[in-house]
Amino acid sequence: MALTTVSSDRLSTNVKNTNFTAAEKQDLTDDILPLAGELGSRNLIQNGSFIVHQRGGTSTAQGILLDRWYAGHGGGTTTISQGTETSGTVYEKGLVNYYRITNTANDTGSGSYRYLRHTIEAQNLLKSGWNYKSASAKITLSFYVRSSVAQNFYGYLRLSDSPDSKYVFETGALTADTWTKVTKVIPGYASGNIDNDNGSGMEVLIAPFWGTASTASGVALNTWAAWNGGERAPDYTTTWAGTNAATFDVTGVQLEVGSVATDFEHRSFAQELLLCQRYYQEINPRATGWIVSATQVRFSVDWVTQMRANPTCTLGGSFVQYGPGGQQSGTLQGFGDISVNGCIPILNTAGGMTTNAPATGGITMTASAEL
Repeated sequence: MALTTVSSDRLSTNVKNTNFTAAEKQDLTDDILPLAGELGSRNLIQNGSFIVHQRGGTSTAQGILLDRWYAGHGGGTTTISQGTETSGTVYEKGLVNYYRITNTANDTGSGSYRYLRHTIEAQNLLKSGWNYKSASAKITLSFYVRSSVAQNFYGYLRLSDSPDSKYVFETGALTADTWTKVTKVIPGYASGNIDNDNGSGMEVLIAPFWGTASTASGVALNTWAAWNGGERAPDYTTTWAGTNAATFDVTGVQLEVGSVATDFEHRSFAQELLLCQRYYQEINPRATGWIVSATQVRFSVDWVTQMRANPTCTLGGSFVQYGPGGQQSGTLQGFGDISVNGCIPILNTAGGMTTNAPATGGITMTASAEL
């Protein structure tokens, strides 16, 4: 039996809506469109379920630990880690992993902060179908959050391209040690701008704490405004930041076009990993190369997928193998070329190799093109 495809235009117009206002018509369309796109990729966030963890382990440093999510802190110390649920609210929705910030040294000073930030590539946002210049065109942010301390927290969306703009929201008062789903329906912003490039288009940031150097009592919620680094959020309650070993967990982060928060879009681990590898890769290829002198070999390494931009590369353990089973250790001299598709590591060896002969090498590499 042939299936009939119904376009989103027909879905939005085959409803008797003559008496609806323009805004109501847009909301009705937004409500229906997620159903039409149910089999597509709705979520503009990558690794929103925190299943990809290429770097492994935990960290006490600022930076990216779980893929695509930057954890920042200043004042005191924190530990960031991947948590795992085995039962309960989010586990039952297939959200097994979460990102955890643990407050390991209290600091409520004016310059202190703790946050998680995800950056969306501008061209992905621009081509998402969100008519971002129209106030009646919505995007919806949803996520689950849990704090060991009962408190209200804040976050924001930041349009990164000029003019730099922000949309500040709150989680609402959380019950300690209880997962809460937060949903925010966000209108377009006529004064905003999104460039058609591979730079930052939007930051999605959720923060357990900002000190008063970054907050102000009069910051308006749920509206677009010009960016001001000293007014990222209303003034925070200091309870969480002042509690030793306080934890803050986030999972199921989704940003989608429309005014409805649909169920979290679960992508397979393989799909999510490939999306993340556009920005960061850890690979251990069996590379091929050429012996250019008795002490030098140049290899050719291809990335798993094309990267966002020419990456920053590091080389771990390696060896050079040549001739009938011969083997030498090599140390990195540098890179002859680095591109979005691969690189040419240059290795120095102890010497005595046969010039103008092929070589193979086991090379451990990282490549980062993070936003």
